[in-house]
Amino acid sequence: ASSQERERPYALRFTHYASRITRHSSLVWLIVLTIATLLVYVSSLRYPFFWVDPIDIGLARDRSILQIFTTSQGYLYYRPFAFVLWKSLAVLQGEFNPFAFHLVHIITHVVNVWLMFALAKRLLRQTFAAGIAALFFAWYPFSHQTITWVISPQPQATLFMLLSAILYYDGRVNDRRKLIW
Repeated sequence: ASSQERERPYALRFTHYASRITRHSSLVWLIVLTIATLLVYVSSLRYPFFWVDPIDIGLARDRSILQIFTTSQGYLYYRPFAFVLWKSLAVLQGEFNPFAFHLVHIITHVVNVWLMFALAKRLLRQTFAAGIAALFFAWYPFSHQTITWVISPQPQATLFMLLSAILYYDGRVNDRRKLIW
């Protein structure tokens, strides 16, 4: 009986820590997902502008915010949100610095990974499976170019799509039409 009493505190401690980890498993997953995402993409903070970045960023530089929203003359495509983001980054820094552009994409991708985790957790109803799904999303090979190429608007567009999917799901499940709208 005395050996059982000596082992019991260890078992109780293990149970205590296991319950805390289970209770905070979503937070643990968010930390793991953030670190995993940064490991893959943080090196892009050293990248310069490349390919057509200077051309597209130049279009944002040479126009006012009003012109960005009211004309598409000279654009190969019309992406006012992206152009306003680029212009805002330049105004905040006083220059067009590639570091800030890459940082915005990485931060946006980390937030997208969190949103994917939240959506997967709602749909799968299992934290571990949601974490694995979000990890696959974070490391999806084809998103590497999207995250590291500064003029790509996909990270910001993905943020809005994932947030919309979460709000729609919550609105349907909880019968809250305002969330759906």
